[in-house]
Amino acid sequence: MVRFGPDLGGVVRFPHEISASFAPLGGFFGFLVWALAVIITIVLAILVYRDADKHRRNVMGITPPLWLLIVLFTSFLGVVGYWLMNHSSLAIGEAREESQPDQG
Repeated sequence: MVRFGPDLGGVVRFPHEISASFAPLGGFFGFLVWALAVIITIVLAILVYRDADKHRRNVMGITPPLWLLIVLFTSFLGVVGYWLMNHSSLAIGEAREESQPDQG
């Protein structure tokens, strides 16, 4: 048997041995986790699109279809970005004024 490098008492593993140890996360279970993540991302993108379309705001020139694409590609980070730009106390002045009811 040819050895490469020092003998570490069997601690060194080849890449195929490491990937085999994660086998329970692969196969059908891995597909289910992946499919659930894709479904959640699509639902989030649709919800953000509907909200952006309902409020008819183009904060920084980002239209509802562009928000849809942003959330599709970035998932939860895109939703957080949308919320920060449109619904949080950090929102730009005109966006905040539209979302707050009149006090007087």
